[in-house]
Amino acid sequence: MEQIVAFVRKVHDIMAEISVAGQRQADGIEQTGRAIDDMDQMTQQNSALVEEASATAESLAEQLSGALAQFKLAAGQVLGVPGGKARLALRALSAGSWPQDLTRTGYGYLVMPVITR
Repeated sequence: MEQIVAFVRKVHDIMAEISVAGQRQADGIEQTGRAIDDMDQMTQQNSALVEEASATAESLAEQLSGALAQFKLAAGQVLGVPGGKARLALRALSAGSWPQDLTRTGYGYLVMPVITR
């Protein structure tokens, strides 16, 4: 009889451990679900921010294009380049090549060949 009682207690203990493990798994699954919901919400927010930034960039590009269209320079002139670099840029343009080191000067200016209409 004592063996039966001991066996029943052992089965009871095992069942209690299984119950605790099942509850822990359920808690873990619930936390994972909440984390996935949070990530989904953040992804949607990021998507909205990217769309907004894209629209802003497009608007700024249109504004810049309109502003630059107001400037009309003689063929071969270069806009926004300090004196010494301008001569190098003009030589590069007349030679038909465009060295990479002229793309950005040490002064932060961009070298841009200007073509008149």
